[in-house]
Amino acid sequence: MKPADNIQRFFKNAGINTNPEIDETVIERMLTAQKSQNSDSALIKPNIRRIIMTSPVTKLAAAAVIIIAIFLTFHFTGNPAMTNVAWGEVLKKTEQIPTVVFDMTAEIDQPEDRKLVLPSRNYVAGDRGARSDIFHDDKLSALKYMLPAKKVAYQIRVDQKKYWRIDMSDEEAAKGRDTNDPRTWLEMILSGDYTELGRSTINGVVVEGIECNRPDMVGKDGILRLWVDVETNLPVQIVVEMLGMEGGQMRQHKYVMENFEWNVELADSTFEPDIPDDYIMIDKNNFARLDGPRTHTFHDGSTVTLADGAKIQWLDSSGKRGFEHLAGAVDVTVAKGNGEFVVTTPYGEVKALGTRFSLELVDGKDSNTREQIKLLTVEVEEGSVQVSNAKGSSIVEASRKLVVEPDQKPYDYYQDENLPVRLRERIQSMLEALTAGDSAAWMANYNIDYMYKLIKGQVEYDPNLFGGSKADAERLQKMGSDINNPQELLERFIKMGGIKKASGEIYVRSVTLNENGDHAVARCIEYPDENHIIGHTPQWHYFDNDWWQIDD
Repeated sequence: MKPADNIQRFFKNAGINTNPEIDETVIERMLTAQKSQNSDSALIKPNIRRIIMTSPVTKLAAAAVIIIAIFLTFHFTGNPAMTNVAWGEVLKKTEQIPTVVFDMTAEIDQPEDRKLVLPSRNYVAGDRGARSDIFHDDKLSALKYMLPAKKVAYQIRVDQKKYWRIDMSDEEAAKGRDTNDPRTWLEMILSGDYTELGRSTINGVVVEGIECNRPDMVGKDGILRLWVDVETNLPVQIVVEMLGMEGGQMRQHKYVMENFEWNVELADSTFEPDIPDDYIMIDKNNFARLDGPRTHTFHDGSTVTLADGAKIQWLDSSGKRGFEHLAGAVDVTVAKGNGEFVVTTPYGEVKALGTRFSLELVDGKDSNTREQIKLLTVEVEEGSVQVSNAKGSSIVEASRKLVVEPDQKPYDYYQDENLPVRLRERIQSMLEALTAGDSAAWMANYNIDYMYKLIKGQVEYDPNLFGGSKADAERLQKMGSDINNPQELLERFIKMGGIKKASGEIYVRSVTLNENGDHAVARCIEYPDENHIIGHTPQWHYFDNDWWQIDD
């Protein structure tokens, strides 16, 4: 028996280059089920729930797909109608055996007299689980796990680096215990009339065989055949021949289960999926999901880098460029010349007009005010993006950033026409000084001449011009009593420590002017990481023929 404990080795050696002449939908059907006999070759995307709960008396095509999919659940009442004591012992004997390993080969007729051959290696251990390793062109193409005890099932497309994880109800898990178990077929074959085929030899083993037809399972012309070792009374081969819908036409299908190894010791690791980090999870609605940290390259060549905690998803079969941003920070580089690339978020839609931009969904409390803050930040490195929601739209150019809050128009203070141009320049200067930790640039936004006059008692305290309280102004006067000119005051401020470099990105949420249009208050956040949000409310006032910052 081929060792089954190191699936990672299979993944590393499983590069699949599918022959384009072979209908890929046949392989996909190993993980799917069609709705009815009248369905054409269009795929029903993987849905383990549907496969588990499909009745065994469904139409012919569904039966064919369920056989190839291996995820089988049959319902019987009473005991099988055994017509021969020896044949009756076959099922009884196998039911006492806890594990079995076997091979199954599917042969499906294709156009132009071709056949698609899909071998699989199958491991069954009751409640511990069942696993199928499905091969194509001698390379691992897909794996399926049914784990009733854990109430979960997996479908893994190795050739496409994607997988499905489906949680099961108690009822589905109970039904799943028979999944992939050849005894299910034994019970079906032995539950009614059959024809004895006499003796033969398979791989050097003397066997006796029977065959039957179960129209409700394999159609009018289908055949079920069982060969049993005359010495051990254990199955050696099970054959199913039937017609199934393929490419809109009825085609011949044949499935051979053989090389049974009964009562084999199977390690628990046999039923533990080892999914590489770069595989994409597809949800039950066929949405592909990615969690950070990781970098993913889309089929069009665009890339997205997800920070730790970031999450995105997209419709795996939509054919559209873009994704849905669910959480955290992502950096996007868009491949040019392939149509629009759109990112949807809880607060609006971001359409790439350029090539490189970053998004971050902020959700947390301001460490100062305890205000709950939820917003999207957009920062463009190259090109431009258009950010739109029900409240409005804004285009963000390179080296610019904006925020989008719930039920608010996308906001970029630099494009806020309500603000004087000089005020916008002062805000930009403040952000650049904080980002660089440049104390001299920071102090250049303050009216040092006014503060010197305030220290020397040459002007009265005015909260609109100073920003602090009167007590703050008095402390400033004591501190600067020995200062002789504005330049010395500036040097004193810088020597005392000036400002520290911002611990993270700074975003301006809004800027509000008073009725007179000479005083502005901004709402900003400093965002070091997902666990810290620091709120700031800097202010500016227009006096001495300019806009001056009066508070940080």
